[in-house]
Amino acid sequence: MNIASLGKLIKTLRKEKKMTQEDLASKLGVTISAVSKWETGKNSPDISILHELSKILEVSMEELYAAEETLNRRSSKILPITTDVIVLKPSEATFEVSTNVSETPKTAQVKSTQKIHSYNRFLIALLILLIIVAIGITTYVFNVNSEALDIRPYAFRNAEDEYYGMVYEMGCVYSGNLENMAFDDPFLLQLSDNWISNETVPADITIMKVSLYPNEAEALQWDTPHKVFYFIR
Repeated sequence: MNIASLGKLIKTLRKEKKMTQEDLASKLGVTISAVSKWETGKNSPDISILHELSKILEVSMEELYAAEETLNRRSSKILPITTDVIVLKPSEATFEVSTNVSETPKTAQVKSTQKIHSYNRFLIALLILLIIVAIGITTYVFNVNSEALDIRPYAFRNAEDEYYGMVYEMGCVYSGNLENMAFDDPFLLQLSDNWISNETVPADITIMKVSLYPNEAEALQWDTPHKVFYFIR
C-alpha cells in the first residue's frame, strides 16, 4: 500500500464529502494532527481505523489498499459527450456598433448572420472532434482489455509481511494483460468472498495477501511478485 497515494485519496474523498480535517477527526475519534499526517503521507491509519474510514468516505477497503489505482481510475473517468447544438436566432444576435457612418442596417444584419454561421461551424467542428476522441478512447480500451487474463492459485503459506505482520499468502500464476487488473476483477472478488468465510486459516490471521507471478518457478520461490492485493476479514 502506497502511503502517499493513500493520503491523497483520503484528502480527495474528504473534500468531496465537504468535510474538514476536524470533521473527519471527530468522526474517527482521532486528532486533527493524525488526519493531517495521513493526508500528507507522513503516516498511515491503523488497520482498525481503515475499516471505519471506508464507511465514512463511502469507499471499499480494497480501494483504500490500492489507493494509487483508485486515484487513477477516478481521474480517468470520461465526461459524457453531448450532441446538443445551440443555434442563435437572428433576433438574439448581438450587433456591433459601427463608427462608420456609411454602414447601413442591411450591412450590420449581414455581419450578424456571418457571425452566427461562424459560431455554428465552430460548434459542429467541436462536436466532430469530441466524437473522434470518444471513438479513439473506446477503441483503445477495447484493445487493451481484449487480452484474456488467466490466473491460477499455485502456492500457499503463512508468512510475515512487511506492512501487516503475519498474513496468509497465496502465490498465483497469471498469463495475459495484468496492468489493467483491479479489485473489481471477478477472480479477486471470488477470492475475497472465500477469504471471509475461510475457517482453515487461524482466526488471528486476518489479512490475505495475493501475490501474482508470471510463472510457477517464481511462485514457488516466492520471488518479488509483479502485483499484490490485500484482503481483510
